[in-house]
Amino acid sequence: MNKINFLLIILSTFISPQNFLTTFKETKQVTTTTIIKDIPAMTLGFLHLTDSLMITQDVRAREDYMKIFNYKRDNTFIQFGETGRGPTELSTPLFNGLSTDDEQYYLFDPNMKKIHICDLNSFDSTPSEIINFKETDLQFIFDGKLINPDLVAVTGMMKNGLFATINLKNNNELNFYGEFPLNPSDVDPYILSDINNGGIRISPCKKYLIYSTINFGYLCCYKINNNQLEKIWEHWITEPQYSVSNGKIYLKSDNILGFMDVAIDGDNVYAIYHGKKMYAIRSKNAEESPETIMKFSLNNGEPLAKYRTDVPITRIAINPEGEIYCIAKPMEYNLVKVNID
Repeated sequence: MNKINFLLIILSTFISPQNFLTTFKETKQVTTTTIIKDIPAMTLGFLHLTDSLMITQDVRAREDYMKIFNYKRDNTFIQFGETGRGPTELSTPLFNGLSTDDEQYYLFDPNMKKIHICDLNSFDSTPSEIINFKETDLQFIFDGKLINPDLVAVTGMMKNGLFATINLKNNNELNFYGEFPLNPSDVDPYILSDINNGGIRISPCKKYLIYSTINFGYLCCYKINNNQLEKIWEHWITEPQYSVSNGKIYLKSDNILGFMDVAIDGDNVYAIYHGKKMYAIRSKNAEESPETIMKFSLNNGEPLAKYRTDVPITRIAINPEGEIYCIAKPMEYNLVKVNID
């Protein structure tokens, strides 16, 4: 072995394997068109689009928390949903998706640890089916996404991975996935779970899962096959800036925030990237809000394009025609269409 090769081997043991430089094929400034102005809500949650309906949730509302607009014709909407602790009610419901045929919508309650499947056309929060997984060993669950009738993907405070799946037909069997991307030594796993906190999105075909972190720019993709998941790609967008003291992680003020929301169609992943420093997440200044959408190939993770919008955006969705819509928040909540072409 010559000296150069030996030196390269030695150096490789000290160099972090993460690549913090993601190069996109295209960077483009895009405009938006306002479709619905001043959506009445305190805090908007998950956004979903059918061919004509926009379904979302006012997360802070106790009544009429579900809001449905016909975004193709006019601004008329219906609102419904009551919280409670009865057998067909949820105390802290979170709207997090629709069935493949858009006939049913899903409500997840992290405190009651169950999913309600409701008929969309009924415009009612009374469930037609209830999925209960209180008996799992997971104490703190933040979100739960139904992949198929047998499998739920959940995030929360976990010491064994980024997220887990619960096999409902196999005694609520737990499988954990993903090593913590930010993983300094001598830190409690539950602290690592908190600092690597993020969101999961399931592709419309139910064959892919995307995990994206909030505190720094990292996202990864898992392929779903026979109720087992395999990571097929990942991207580091920014390098976390942090310090470790007494077994705790402290993000520095110049740490760059990660992803706010993700939408998936048949071929691509669209992610709203915050890209601002830590203090921006608490700022009410529109200039500190994210306005960048990153596009990746769903199949292999290739970075395809980076779009900079003309308004600050917080939520993203894709309709069946492949059109991209976002919730913009310059002052109030507006639904805008992103004009990429």
